[in-house]
Amino acid sequence: MKDWKTTSPLVIRSGWSSKDLLEQFIKNKFQPITDSKGQKTWFVVKDSGAPYVIKERMDNGHVLTVLRNLGSTQSSSNMLEGMGIEFSYPKPVPLIQYLISAMTEHTDTIIDFFAGSGTTGHAVINLNKNNEQDEKQSNRKYILVEMGDYFDSVTKPRIQKVIYSDDWKDGQPISRQGSSHIFKYIRLESYEDTLNNLELKRTEEQITLLDLNPELREQYMLTYLLDKETENSVTLLNIDKFKNPFEYKLNIAQGLETKVTTIDLVETFNYLLGIEVVRNEKRENYIAVDDNESDVPGSVKLSLSKNGEYTFKEIEGRTQSGERVLVIWRTLTDDIVKDNAVLDTYFLKKKYSTRDFEFDRIYVNGDNNLQNLKMDEERWKVVLIEEEFKKLMFDVQAV
Repeated sequence: MKDWKTTSPLVIRSGWSSKDLLEQFIKNKFQPITDSKGQKTWFVVKDSGAPYVIKERMDNGHVLTVLRNLGSTQSSSNMLEGMGIEFSYPKPVPLIQYLISAMTEHTDTIIDFFAGSGTTGHAVINLNKNNEQDEKQSNRKYILVEMGDYFDSVTKPRIQKVIYSDDWKDGQPISRQGSSHIFKYIRLESYEDTLNNLELKRTEEQITLLDLNPELREQYMLTYLLDKETENSVTLLNIDKFKNPFEYKLNIAQGLETKVTTIDLVETFNYLLGIEVVRNEKRENYIAVDDNESDVPGSVKLSLSKNGEYTFKEIEGRTQSGERVLVIWRTLTDDIVKDNAVLDTYFLKKKYSTRDFEFDRIYVNGDNNLQNLKMDEERWKVVLIEEEFKKLMFDVQAV
């Protein structure tokens, strides 16, 4: 060999898998060929005289044995410090971007059950915005799960700041190169929250009797305490509090203090039902006005106008089995006759009927006199939200 050229005929013998490709390469006058996977392929002769195959890969499916220039823990710490956030040993964003891009499709949902500082969410936001590692437009979603106390001081603020701007210094944005993005965060009731909201109801006679009988006290607490004395606790779903379902409150521990917090029963019920929401109406307030005396004895004839004492909210969705459902939440008073008349008038106003086939199931909170249809041996078309709520929350025999 002289000047990288052979000076005499060369015979190559090979038992390796690239032999056929090499022969094709030679027949193609030493021009690149395409292998069985559609990859551009050619050969070179190394210094030792051995032929060496080169393939041009068209995607990111091949993960390098050694990953280079993908950030470090120190660079990630410096970035968070610029945001005004402190967190020990954060994962490098470029590394997570590379792995997500290489191992997921462009519309996948990425779930991180140990979210930490929120690097996974940061990486997905960057991929969707920059698309430097993808040939196609990325529209990935992310779900982050974290139970650490630093969720409010690190995880959530980081995602908010990443959305607002790419560049931060001393906790202040130095550019407005952000992205159009929205995220929702949900708090799940913890074991401590459950204990904080148990309300014991016991008479003086019961207290005295239990104090005088230690054996009876132990048996009573094991058998009856949770079922009887705490049955109306808000954490065990106090049905009486459903009169105003938009103001259901729990004592929620946040750090060292407990705060009274309004719980979103509406969305919680959506999750329990497992529905895909297709329409979510805003709350509407109505006032019930007497039209005139009804022809039916004991009934009330009403009309509804805006801005009144009754609040309605409705959700339309579809269950995983394909059922079309309508969920109606409303405020109630102590006048059940008037409440039912208002609900009947609301149905007429919205042109709903329990007898048509627009919805397979209709959920309503509070007792009502809506006409009901038997769907099969076990199911009715109109279902009380309170009963279904308790069933879905506490009937765990099949879980």
